[in-house]
Amino acid sequence: MRSLGGLVVLVIGWAVGAVALGAQGPIRSRTQIPEVGRPAGWFSYAIGSRVQARFQAEPTEIVLGEAFTLTLTIASVVNPAEVERPPLRDWEEFADFQIEDVPDPPDAITVQQRRFVYRVRPRRAGTFPLPALEIAYFDPTIRPPANKPELAFPRTFTDVAGEVQVTVRPAPPQPATVAQPLILVELPPTLSSWKSPEQLSRSLRGTGQWTQGGLWWGIGIAFPPIVALSLYLVWRSNNPDAARLAQLRRQRAARRLLDALQHWETHGDTTAHTFDAALAELRREMQQYLHDRWILPATAQTGNEIANFLQSTALAPAEAPAEVAAEVVRQLFAMIDALRFAPKPCSPEQFCSCLRQAESALLSLEAQACSR
Repeated sequence: MRSLGGLVVLVIGWAVGAVALGAQGPIRSRTQIPEVGRPAGWFSYAIGSRVQARFQAEPTEIVLGEAFTLTLTIASVVNPAEVERPPLRDWEEFADFQIEDVPDPPDAITVQQRRFVYRVRPRRAGTFPLPALEIAYFDPTIRPPANKPELAFPRTFTDVAGEVQVTVRPAPPQPATVAQPLILVELPPTLSSWKSPEQLSRSLRGTGQWTQGGLWWGIGIAFPPIVALSLYLVWRSNNPDAARLAQLRRQRAARRLLDALQHWETHGDTTAHTFDAALAELRREMQQYLHDRWILPATAQTGNEIANFLQSTALAPAEAPAEVAAEVVRQLFAMIDALRFAPKPCSPEQFCSCLRQAESALLSLEAQACSR
């Protein structure tokens, strides 16, 4: 009799639930999802039957310090615009990666499908199999018994663990900068014996090379630079504001970066989270300085790309001091990226070392600017 009574209660509960669901119509919005039986923690708020999810990584082979694009697709849902983005960077399964959310592409929401895009940087070299992601959703076609409402929230998995892999190769070593040997040129005896301009003039007159025609020839060579300098002085005197603005435009970027470095040196915090955020801010400030001062393109992101741009374009022709300045900048970005993506948090000593390297890079680049 007890078993029969329990069966009757279950049947009545199922009937009441079915009548309630039928009264409110088909469930197509997250606000209609019942709270009873909903999984604890993060929930996708996806509604559908036999929902599917899959990962796609592109490219699957990169160099340490580069990033790959990870796309998560959730299909067979009736409310794609209401599906929640999984917070991958907060989950322990993805601790080997530095993950940034990418704004939704134009085709992020389509019929019964939702796409999420992430920019992922591995923290070390090696082969990384992406873990299988478990996503809970609500299936309105399931009529669970009253004592087990959680059965209406089944799980789906992206892939079998290890099915999607990304290979990260170590960064190639950079060739060491070799100083060019100093070449000494020995002057001919006739030139080395001249002690003064008067002696040079007498020697030229004695050989017959100092003539009236040679004098006019020398004046003709010196005349164009003198005219250009005169025109520049006239322009500067007539347009003092334009000349001052051009100079300030070149110096404002350097002053902004120097003020930021001095602020970090005097107001640095001791928490690892603050140091990680300060490293990201230092990288942005350095890139902004290079963009304003040296017209760095937005496509140059890594230290190697920035150093190659400085050597080939901004500091061309590349002499020995210019190559040294570009190498200092490359080492600075490599140091920042290594500390940001290291398994251990950044220490105060390492952050101070980054600040000293940034000051060295700034002084080297400004020295190149002043020598031009």
